[in-house]
Amino acid sequence: MAQEDIGVDVPWGISVSPDVSVNEEILAVASISKYKISFYNTECKLIKKITRSFNKLVRPGIFSSGNTRAVRTFGELHAPSLISSEYYITSATWPLNIDDPDEHVKPRQLDKVEEIKYKNMIDLFNKDGELLYSVYGDGFVSEIGRLAHVDKKGHIYTIVSDPFPQVRCYEVIINK
Repeated sequence: MAQEDIGVDVPWGISVSPDVSVNEEILAVASISKYKISFYNTECKLIKKITRSFNKLVRPGIFSSGNTRAVRTFGELHAPSLISSEYYITSATWPLNIDDPDEHVKPRQLDKVEEIKYKNMIDLFNKDGELLYSVYGDGFVSEIGRLAHVDKKGHIYTIVSDPFPQVRCYEVIINK
């Protein structure tokens, strides 16, 4: 069984799931609370990990009191997609102004909730897990959009909602 620890006890009645992708029959599971991507074969045996010294990701905030339970994520690390047979691309989002995620989940008056400011990045790795390139941006979603799909030719497709909903296609060219 492929399973990731999120670094906090999750009360009964709440579920938190990592992002998952399948590339060439390899299951990639992105951690929810740290920069770690675990790769599993079809028998769910761990075959490799990609980690990065990056401590800005924030674990989900959890609230539980009596019969009231809540969970909220504050950013994410996406499971990677394979570009050609040599490279992985992934993205991450993190909040700039969340020190205590549990505090932001507690029931409160809506007018007291501070707007969350986000940063994002897109990372390119080689198949061995070596970070080759990162592109950083402001906001919850990258300027090019949220990574949605990579086709067999290595084109990446992204989704954006502003100024109107659209799917964009980009050709990724990697100079060796």
